[in-house]
Amino acid sequence: MRGETMLLLIVTVLSVFPLSVRGWRVVLTHSEVRVASPPSPTRTHKSRTTVSGKRSEERRHGKFPRFIPTEHNVSASSGGEALLPCAVDGLTGRYTVIWMKHKGEIPNPLFVGVDQVTSDERFRLIHEGSVGTAWNLQLSPVKVSDEGFYECQVNTEKPMRHKVFLHVPPYVYLDPTEVIMEQGSALTLQCNGSHSPLEWYKDGAKIDTSGSGAVITAFVQEGERAYSQLIIDRLRIRDAGTYVCRGGGIARSATVHVLTEKAPEAVKSAACTPLPTITAIFLLSTRWLQGMKS
Repeated sequence: MRGETMLLLIVTVLSVFPLSVRGWRVVLTHSEVRVASPPSPTRTHKSRTTVSGKRSEERRHGKFPRFIPTEHNVSASSGGEALLPCAVDGLTGRYTVIWMKHKGEIPNPLFVGVDQVTSDERFRLIHEGSVGTAWNLQLSPVKVSDEGFYECQVNTEKPMRHKVFLHVPPYVYLDPTEVIMEQGSALTLQCNGSHSPLEWYKDGAKIDTSGSGAVITAFVQEGERAYSQLIIDRLRIRDAGTYVCRGGGIARSATVHVLTEKAPEAVKSAACTPLPTITAIFLLSTRWLQGMKS
């Protein structure tokens, strides 16, 4: 009887005053008395609070990484070199700079720290050593398809992002830009550009090669650069005019002069004559025309 009274007293005390010893506590159930450790979320919460407090302290003391203002837009010509800037101050050993290119919504990693991830050897990281703030991305040679957004990122708790847009403008080159040739001669105009197809026009109208005596050859090299030639085997007087090569919204023009077989030698050699003698050629041509009329 005395033992049952003592057990009832202990249970009553424990139900009113839970016992805790060095982080352990007594848990009462309907049928037993058991010992359990404190739930783990309590410890996790303390750990997170400590890390968050440390990061806040880093911010207060200027140790938290921050971007130094640099350009957000860079232009580079196809075949040239591009330097995409990124500068980070306060970068400690726990943080890493990551360069990536955005293809649609999918980022394509290029560098993680100083380690190159991409297999494209045209990319190079320009960094000033372990204490340097510059983390610039170099690209050479540039292609038209390289145009787009690039991101310099620091892997903080909420990632820091610095975006740079690379603009690669389209181009068209036409050679030569002015020719003076005799009737019956062969003419070749060479055009190359960043976009395909390249189209040819004469005096504002698109050239139709059927029955015009002109031959247009076109081919693409290296997957991006487009090349095209306009060839006329035997020039006629009516072939004189302004020729235009157009591609990617860019146009370049060339002027073609066709001389008759009776033109004086001074006029025939005008294409290779220095500019100071142009006036003299004009006077000779005028006198020759006056002589033809008389």
